[in-house]
Amino acid sequence: MIIALICNRYSAIFRAVSSFASIIRQMYKIYINNNPLILLDFSDVECDEVSTNIYENPNIQTINEVVSELEKGLIDSAVLKSERLDDMLNSVRTQFELIDAAGGIVKNSNGETLMIFRRGMWDLPKGKVEQEESTEETAIREVKEECGIESLEIVKELIPTYHTYEMNGTKYLKTTYWFEMRSDDEDLKPQIEEDISTVKWMNQLELEGIVGDTYNSLKELLVHYL
Repeated sequence: MIIALICNRYSAIFRAVSSFASIIRQMYKIYINNNPLILLDFSDVECDEVSTNIYENPNIQTINEVVSELEKGLIDSAVLKSERLDDMLNSVRTQFELIDAAGGIVKNSNGETLMIFRRGMWDLPKGKVEQEESTEETAIREVKEECGIESLEIVKELIPTYHTYEMNGTKYLKTTYWFEMRSDDEDLKPQIEEDISTVKWMNQLELEGIVGDTYNSLKELLVHYL
């Protein structure tokens, strides 16, 4: 099928003939300052905007400069292309402290999705992986803690998302592992100590209404799976 990754002011448009599964194995999208850095390991991709910042076979210095420009808001997207995808990814990773997290896209029997409102943004329940804890265990624990639900089961694993942030002078790269989940609990209770003010089941129309008030990495996740 035709896969299109939308490119406007915030990202680049690519079109390739492939299945989503094979595409995702050949790319990483890391949100830096809420803007995408796309790492590709294939060459038969065309971009519809000549203004997009595309770098082929970048060296470490170029990669570092691109990351810095995204952090400072000097550019709003960038694409790095190379047959050595893992090397590019490792060059990005070395600039950050690494954190693993896990969370869930939780659906009920009515087709509604569980959303939380935290620090002025709609979000999905998720949290940091603790020592000796699997990502599945983390995802279930965090959803239960943040939403106050008890009955919960994992359906399948979804694609991970990547984003960076800075805290107390340290730069972090967070990988979040996502799982589709099922629950029909109606007794929802937000985890106030985690700055969550609202937990709500949302139908498709409601989700479309709040998509502008969530993070770019989550927008893409919601578009793919809802």
